[in-house]
Amino acid sequence: MCHVLLLLPLVALPVFWIVPLAIALPVYGVVLASSAAIYWYAIEAMRRPVQTGAEGMVGEIGEVIESRGAKLFVRACSEIWHAESAAPLHEGDRVKVIAVEDLTLRVEKLDFD
Repeated sequence: MCHVLLLLPLVALPVFWIVPLAIALPVYGVVLASSAAIYWYAIEAMRRPVQTGAEGMVGEIGEVIESRGAKLFVRACSEIWHAESAAPLHEGDRVKVIAVEDLTLRVEKLDFD
């Protein structure tokens, strides 16, 4: 269905053979303007940053809920994740997600100066 919307200017071309030119031009102008608006909104939607999946996790703030030596468990986006950090972290530390590798978050401690 959405492909028909993208091809709307082509689909509307037969209007020039069906009705007189004085009616066909305004009708086709409306179709063309509508198509331009659809294209504009589609391009804007594609330019937005990713909001879901692993790519959407980068930059999120979380909290360490369990620390077992090198193993960390972090609550981020209402979910519990395995995490790794270069610096030692403790339970209750606030962290920022800097990368996602497989199902493990790479995090760094947030400093509140």
